[in-house]
Amino acid sequence: MEEINVLSWNSQIRGYSQAGQNEEALKRFQTMRREGVAPDEYTLPALLSGAVQVETLPEEFRSLHAYIIKAGLQTNRFVATSLITMYIATQSFDDSKLAFYDANSRDIGVWSAIISASTKITEGEVSFGLFYGILDLEIKPNQFIFSSLFKVCGILSVMEMGKQIHAYSLKSRDFSDPATQNSLITMYSIADASKKRLSTGSDHPEKAIKQFNRMEVLNLKPDAITILNLQTAFNHAGLIKKGLHIFSSMEDKFGIKPRHPYSACVADLLARAGEIEESIKFIDQMPFKPETSLWRMILGVCSKHQKIEIGKQVAQLLLELEPHEATNHVLLANNY
Repeated sequence: MEEINVLSWNSQIRGYSQAGQNEEALKRFQTMRREGVAPDEYTLPALLSGAVQVETLPEEFRSLHAYIIKAGLQTNRFVATSLITMYIATQSFDDSKLAFYDANSRDIGVWSAIISASTKITEGEVSFGLFYGILDLEIKPNQFIFSSLFKVCGILSVMEMGKQIHAYSLKSRDFSDPATQNSLITMYSIADASKKRLSTGSDHPEKAIKQFNRMEVLNLKPDAITILNLQTAFNHAGLIKKGLHIFSSMEDKFGIKPRHPYSACVADLLARAGEIEESIKFIDQMPFKPETSLWRMILGVCSKHQKIEIGKQVAQLLLELEPHEATNHVLLANNY
């Protein structure tokens, strides 16, 4: 080409990123800068998109965040959304929050990205707080936000909150979106499962297994949400063996990597069943750093099963990581 402009470079960078060749994408970015071509608002998102395909974030990508701040691009909606998505894909929720607050944006895409991020690691209180923030700023929520909130309401079994958000969503024209409807169905299904568990024991998880088996008979490959819902059913019913089996086979059988939400579900399953020591061993063996929300769950369960000494150790860890988080102090008080 006689003239290579920023669009040409962006196309190459995006191509390498989408193909999973992050090192080549980075080389193109570095060459582009050396040749005096200034990146635009689409260059960084194209480069960062490749990071969502890796489990461990290369240090070069973290240095890109520093470059973005120096270049004053942290407030750009496309760049901010890409940063948030990159960090949550590699289980770096604290960094995703930093990118969100640096953006200081009213763009619905940026808010949707951070709410989705908090939902994926079941940071329910954060998700709800962000939702209130949107309402305070008079920003209209979109279907992605409603879908994320319905999911977290189901996982945390906070049905009153779910019903209020459902009522609010009915005013939105985005409510008819299929993803939103599916998330709403899942939320009410989990609530129904909780009621049935009180009266019929493990009946509902058995129905979940039958539905799952029907999918296999019909050659319908389960996706990540299907497996997480199945794990949640096992979790609510305390079916440890079945929960561990689906977790250990999900990658080989279905090609779904056991990322943080699935590992957190197994740790939760063990802890709720009273196997708190085993749950902590499982957490220590995870190939990624556990989120503080997972340790808070362990601390809460310690109180229920009267594991006071373990609770004190977990609380000490939490207080070192988040000394000003009020929830940690309340859970420790409950433990005592």
